[in-house]
Amino acid sequence: MPAEDIIHVDVLEPGFVGENPDDTVGFADRIVHPCLGAQTPYGAPNAGYGAPSPYGAPGGYQPNPYAPLGPVLATWGRRALGGLIDFVAPGIVVSMIIGLIFADRTSSVANLLSTVLTLGFWCYNTGYRLATTGYSFGHKIAQVRVVMADSGQTPTVNTAVLRAVCHLLDSWACMIGWLFPLWDAKKQTFADKITKTVSLDERNAGQR
Repeated sequence: MPAEDIIHVDVLEPGFVGENPDDTVGFADRIVHPCLGAQTPYGAPNAGYGAPSPYGAPGGYQPNPYAPLGPVLATWGRRALGGLIDFVAPGIVVSMIIGLIFADRTSSVANLLSTVLTLGFWCYNTGYRLATTGYSFGHKIAQVRVVMADSGQTPTVNTAVLRAVCHLLDSWACMIGWLFPLWDAKKQTFADKITKTVSLDERNAGQR
């Protein structure tokens, strides 16, 4: 083939990007992400074209459905919206239910039931449901997805429940853990750092 007929294509490897293009957090050498589908091995022809995959390494990256430079980290505002739905709204609902059942909301039985219902929903929503569906109720509405920082995978049930429990650390010391994503390079809370998770903005994601 004549040299002038050869087209060179530069391919950007995906990675997390923050609000600025320089805020990049690379995935590991292999991504298995719920939105990305099956991996294309190096050298395997793409359907209908017969050309090698441009993503070059064994088990390499698939075309990224989020943005040209990779998945975008969720802003603090979107995470705060999800947090209000996941943590504040359930407390209000439980309080209303307790008020309908008990004439005295301050009784020991009422307080115990309120605590059990609130913690139970909290662990289910931000733990089990996050691991099995990929989203808590707040995440779904705010279009935020929690994934493992090193692989892009949805957290396991154990990791998701641990992350939910570790949010208690975010509430200590004047709620500093919840504010940490405002200046952290990976926009992580203390719970995220302990469980090695990050939150992605799904507004630019491809079809799920």
